[in-house]
Amino acid sequence: MVAAVDTPAVWTETTAHDAMVAARWPDGVLCPRCRSDAVSERRLGSRTGWRCRACQADFTVTTGTRLHSSKAPATAWATAAVDGAAVGVSDASARRMRRVVESTGLPSGPRRLAALLAAPSGAVERGPLDGLAAGPRRILAMLRTRAAGAAPARIAAETGLSLSHTRRCLRTLRSEGLVETETLSVMWGYRPRRLRLWRLRICDRTIAALPQIGWCPPPPEPPATGVPGEFWWLFWSGECASQLRIPEDAVHIADTLIGGPDPAARAWALEMLPLWALRELRAMRGYGTGEAARWLDFTIRERQSG
Repeated sequence: MVAAVDTPAVWTETTAHDAMVAARWPDGVLCPRCRSDAVSERRLGSRTGWRCRACQADFTVTTGTRLHSSKAPATAWATAAVDGAAVGVSDASARRMRRVVESTGLPSGPRRLAALLAAPSGAVERGPLDGLAAGPRRILAMLRTRAAGAAPARIAAETGLSLSHTRRCLRTLRSEGLVETETLSVMWGYRPRRLRLWRLRICDRTIAALPQIGWCPPPPEPPATGVPGEFWWLFWSGECASQLRIPEDAVHIADTLIGGPDPAARAWALEMLPLWALRELRAMRGYGTGEAARWLDFTIRERQSG
């Protein structure tokens, strides 16, 4: 069945889009992924589209058709199919569009427009990142380098998104099953602090999306001037770690963190403390042999060569 399409004297984007919708779905809009009619209209960038309430897929009138990747306006395709002459595009684009519409083997009219918009039989295979805007994709790339997860404020700072936009994107990614969240209690300063961390959810869809996610390497850390709050609790000898400064107290900080029990603190100290402080620590009693000596030797060698 092909719905009747009234040909206006002058096509507009609205009338052209309505004609395409009527030609593809004469009985009402259906999700091309699961064929559900439980859909809600929404804006997808500059286009009018829908979201399926059954499978959460976002789609437009051209999704899954031969017009899916076309950037030509709706008026051009509607006039090319119904009237036989594309408007609003260059001569070269009009020639390419004419070849596409003539490949249907049908004369100008609504049936030819419907043939252009005919989706393959069965549900359209959805790519792992289909329907995701630039913001959620950027967050996925950032979280790819954060196996332990990150707080929303850190995600916002490293992706360049606002904190409110970051939170909306994270909720979207969680509804898509691509990320998960966990609230943990960690030492910050001298008392516990509850942090909500977000990380990639390891599942088939995430693994399939990895080639499309790309990488968002962390920005370079500024030179350290003090001890991060999450490591203060390691300085248990009565001193206040907030008062320690780099480079003045670098050797003392290195001794406490590299020789201490916290792997994260050790990794921070080996990466962020001045190289001269690591060499001085290596020469001190207690660091001549053993695991700490191997960490220091490796770090000094790598940082010297890098």
